[in-house]
Amino acid sequence: MGKSSDSGLARAAQRLSGALTKVRDAGGVKSAAGAAWRMIRREGFRSALSRIGGMSREAARYAEWVAAYDTPGDAELEALRLELDQAGIDTLISVVVPVYNTPERYLREMIDSVLRQAYPHWELCVADDASTAPHVRTVLEEYARRDARIRIVIRPSNGHISEASNSALELARGSFVALLDHDDILPPHALAVVAKYIHAHPDARLLYSDEDKLSEDGRRHTPHFKPDWDPELILQYNLFSHLGVYETRLMREVGGFRKGLEGSQDHDLVLRCLRAAGDGAVVHIPHVLYHWRTIEGSTAVSADEKPYALVASIRAISDHLREMNVNAEVHAPQPQFPFVRIDYRLPARPPSVHLLVMHAGDTAALTRCVQSIVTRTVYANFRVSVVGAPAEHNEMPASFGTMPEGVGFIPAPTDGVAMSRLEDTYLCFVDERVEVSEPSWLDELMRQASRPGIGAVGASLWCPDGRLHAGGLILTSETSAVPIHAGIARRSTGYFGRAMLTQTVSALSWSCAVVNRTTFLAAGGFGRNEYGDVSGDIALSLRLAEDGSRNVFVPRAAVLTHARPSDAHVNANAPRSEQVSVRDRAYNPNLSLMREARSATFELSFPPRIEPLE
Repeated sequence: MGKSSDSGLARAAQRLSGALTKVRDAGGVKSAAGAAWRMIRREGFRSALSRIGGMSREAARYAEWVAAYDTPGDAELEALRLELDQAGIDTLISVVVPVYNTPERYLREMIDSVLRQAYPHWELCVADDASTAPHVRTVLEEYARRDARIRIVIRPSNGHISEASNSALELARGSFVALLDHDDILPPHALAVVAKYIHAHPDARLLYSDEDKLSEDGRRHTPHFKPDWDPELILQYNLFSHLGVYETRLMREVGGFRKGLEGSQDHDLVLRCLRAAGDGAVVHIPHVLYHWRTIEGSTAVSADEKPYALVASIRAISDHLREMNVNAEVHAPQPQFPFVRIDYRLPARPPSVHLLVMHAGDTAALTRCVQSIVTRTVYANFRVSVVGAPAEHNEMPASFGTMPEGVGFIPAPTDGVAMSRLEDTYLCFVDERVEVSEPSWLDELMRQASRPGIGAVGASLWCPDGRLHAGGLILTSETSAVPIHAGIARRSTGYFGRAMLTQTVSALSWSCAVVNRTTFLAAGGFGRNEYGDVSGDIALSLRLAEDGSRNVFVPRAAVLTHARPSDAHVNANAPRSEQVSVRDRAYNPNLSLMREARSATFELSFPPRIEPLE
């Protein structure tokens, strides 16, 4: 047998080993098989196989990453403790845990993980929800005798997780509460890092960290390195989740956990706290401070394990939108879109939109673009103009060929003077290489653009071969950026849904983007001949954000682009093989971002772009 055969067998064995590891870590064969089948149905066999292979490789890399960068030794923990002690940081953190029939091994491991904290200023508040397993009370009383910081209450009757959590909350004396599930684990530096961030952000009332999962044999896997706070993502799934830390006064102000929302009580709590405190009170801690155990029957394995949790989640989101006076409809996940979907309703008379097709010299592309807009767009109130090079006349040049009836022509560039003369409420900039393929594309953009506080709204641009070209951008410098998930397959969810979910971004590709005309002019618009320039896209996006607006990427608003795949938002003169130092709120510093990259791939960064325990 030759060397090539040997290497092929080695690769197959490695892939099989990785797949078996993923099966074991995911909570068993049944759960893993279900997840794989759903992926195949949504993305197709070839794409799903590629994704599973990538996940297996990343699982092996994560073990290396944990060993190298996320396993602080005794010396590092002692240095962290001394740092906080010298800074006078002694905020009392109440760790709140509802317990019911927890297996003894997991119960002890949970409590021991709190006892091992490098930060001493904590209390563990445990409510036993009338467990029928006798060992639960025995273990809790044993630990309470051992350490006075452990406080327990034995409920006389079972009230389920919301009532049990409220019973534990009643014990809390700290100014902040950290939520911990009865079978999960805190790493030894968790509360110290939380205390450090509370001290650094005195206005913080809600804090959340990154997290990963823990297999039954203690293997860490499936890390979730989250973006900084995003008001869009939290409405589609519980981005906050673990480790969630709340100002105790705020929790009590909103009434604690709401009965009847079991399975999504944490998500409901976050949304109610947000209504009271506002988005500015939320702080993200970009470190893995929580290990979520994966066992059969846990939502850490799959939401399908607890379908009632989905019902509760939809109710929590719907109630929140109603309380915020937002007119929207919440839809349950579907096989092709496995997330909660929110459809914001447009006004009875949709706002007027002026579609500005930017001509750069490709007449054939221009004709295709305009024809597709006119014949395939179902939005009820729009008009189309072609923006060409400066000219002395105001008529459509004959070189443009035959344009559909009603299409106008604007000879001036996209500067403030030209745009100020328009009367439409919204502007939609469209590159001539774009082709409309889905009739609802403009409806999807306008559902977002017409909401208060929104700056620009961008579509996802797909290549004809079904791969993502661009859409939301991640900054690599003040003047350069790369697309999120460029090259990903059309039905792939991406990193924790980031290829499908509506999300806040620092910058957008203006090849297909909508903005309120007044907001556009207030931000200075594009400079003369700036449209289509990478730095122009980024500069305008950042100016909109500086004015207090949020730029939103809407993957569901999908169009085709016939731009070359090599057309990327990168700085060609940047040094190669160098990690990006700039921090983009939409991209975690534990994820890799190289200066020569063509995409934000969400792969692990070796080393992280943030110091350990920073």
